[in-house]
Amino acid sequence: MAKNFRTSIPAVNHIRRKFRFASQLLQLEKQKPAKGGILKLCTHSESVLKRLIREKGGQ
Repeated sequence: MAKNFRTSIPAVNHIRRKFRFASQLLQLEKQKPAKGGILKLCTHSESVLKRLIREKGGQ
């Protein structure tokens, strides 16, 4: 995947983690993980997404 996007493996893993955190947060809020909601949440940093998940009662 990194080769296709001409980037590093850590960069791809970073985006995958943010996508997973955003999806998890939307599920905790009982919302459908749609593209618009995920992209809006992905503007936040990983640490902010993790904190929001913890506050909502996630893992």
